[in-house]
Amino acid sequence: MQDIIVRPASFPQMDFQSFAELWKSTLSENLNLPIDLTKPSAFLETLDAFGIDKSYLWHHVSCGFFIKASKQICAEFFRFCTCKCVRWPGFIDDLLLVSGDIYTLWQLVIVLCSDNKQVSIRYIGNCLFLLLQRGGFKPIFNRYTKAPLNDGTFILRSK
Repeated sequence: MQDIIVRPASFPQMDFQSFAELWKSTLSENLNLPIDLTKPSAFLETLDAFGIDKSYLWHHVSCGFFIKASKQICAEFFRFCTCKCVRWPGFIDDLLLVSGDIYTLWQLVIVLCSDNKQVSIRYIGNCLFLLLQRGGFKPIFNRYTKAPLNDGTFILRSK
């Protein structure tokens, strides 16, 4: 899909050093966890390591993406978008800024990566999925597997 571009606009950056310092001073012990503290998901992984339910935190971490596509594809995407979505109709009809908390973006990706969406919309969902994974949010999709389709996209299926 050469006519569609999806790029990160903003990604969360947790000050994990501050969190780790506060955590250590509270517990008076070292925090020795096999977690890459440079990833955005480090805080969530830390909660996992201690068995803390992290689902409520999904609403406190947000990010955004730019989507450049044809006017028709942007209009179609706008219909499905459950996140905050900015477009500039009449001025720049082929550019969107999509942002939301991780939970809302996760829901959007699940909806877009289904076989009942047109290929271009599913492709945008695939791009969002891959960008979130590369950004350190792979664990939020652990309940799903990618199933490739003949059109070069994939759908997400529950495990």
